[in-house]
Amino acid sequence: MSRFANDQGVLEFDGNQWVMHKLPMATRTRSIFVDSDNKIFVGGDNQIGFFKSTEQGLQFLSFKKELEQQDLTTNAILKILKADGNIYFLSR
Repeated sequence: MSRFANDQGVLEFDGNQWVMHKLPMATRTRSIFVDSDNKIFVGGDNQIGFFKSTEQGLQFLSFKKELEQQDLTTNAILKILKADGNIYFLSR
């Protein structure tokens, strides 16, 4: 399975077909990181979170509300990294 960030969301290719997974409010996706548990972390313009698998397909869960409570900005998340078991989101 291949996944790519693009202007309309996360584009997924399973070898046969392409599927688009959109972020809330049609936010442009800037970066993705897929961890070993197949969780898809996503950063976009003013959006941050992850997709999890459900019976209905992928569902996006946002971290944005938790970050706003701490006065952090999500601006544009340009890169996502994993180091020492932690996930890091790099913004402008």
